[in-house]
Amino acid sequence: MQRPSLPLDESTRIEALRSLALLDTPAEERFDRVTRLARRIFDAPVLAIALVDSTRVWFKSSLGLAFPQIARDMSFAGHAIHSSETFTVEDARRDARFSDNPLVTSEPFVRFYCAHPLTSHDGSVVGVLEMFDERTRALGERDLADFRDLARIAEAELRNPVYSKGQEELLREDGGIASPARIDPLTRLWNRGAVIDILQRELAHSRRDGSGLGVLLVDVDHLRELNSSRGHEAGDAALQEIVRRLRSHLRPYDSIGRFGGEEFLAVLPGTDREGTILAGERIRIAVEREEIARGLSLSVSLGAAATGPAVSDSTALIRMAEQALGRAKSMGGNRVA
Repeated sequence: MQRPSLPLDESTRIEALRSLALLDTPAEERFDRVTRLARRIFDAPVLAIALVDSTRVWFKSSLGLAFPQIARDMSFAGHAIHSSETFTVEDARRDARFSDNPLVTSEPFVRFYCAHPLTSHDGSVVGVLEMFDERTRALGERDLADFRDLARIAEAELRNPVYSKGQEELLREDGGIASPARIDPLTRLWNRGAVIDILQRELAHSRRDGSGLGVLLVDVDHLRELNSSRGHEAGDAALQEIVRRLRSHLRPYDSIGRFGGEEFLAVLPGTDREGTILAGERIRIAVEREEIARGLSLSVSLGAAATGPAVSDSTALIRMAEQALGRAKSMGGNRVA
């Protein structure tokens, strides 16, 4: 397997990548929207927004990949970042750079590859929008133009991170890169410790500037029964789909973390009681409205709470949300309390 050569300005490129403060951060709807749209347009099994670090390629958004990152030496993106134009491989078996790559010789048996570079504010290439297929393909000029347009949308999102004050503080303390230990591996959300940390920071900001702060504690109804009847793999897939709907019906700067096995905590800066309840209702409807998978429908119960005179700290706010969630569950679930 031919390894990609490293350019002389590699250190500048890596510095530009780190300045974006996106590596190892939770999945975000604004990036997933691009990969979903690309999959619909090109009918390809694997789409990704890939950031190329010094030794690895990390996927900010991916469809069809079971792993969050790959060694740079093994990647296609490690080659594609050296191209200033769209990089295509019509049949990887016939390309000396990739013919013995494990991604070609074994699962997922890559044949076709297409990538367009994504640049930071200073023009440094920090990653690619990439597409894989197990079929050999050739894209026409119109298809290539559509792919470049999608890459430009992804690039604009990369250049403009959307974080709340609490998340920004957390990332600064981590040196601009979120620690993988803060991310839940299944859902790619903040884990329990990280989201509670963010909540505490947001509460401090809320007190200083007098703005509201809401939280939603979200519980998936009857997930244990699903795990028992269809297995934990089906339960995990259902959780991942529910998480996608959670992200898509909250604001980009809201924080979401996995609070427990089937529980999630959403932190909503600048939101009062009514706004928190409305956000919860949007999520509830989004989960109930469409099947999670063919023949499978689920619902969620939500406990909403917001800052007020009775809230002394983050523990009190979470306790209020837990009590509200308990009421929602006791009334049959699939409701916001």
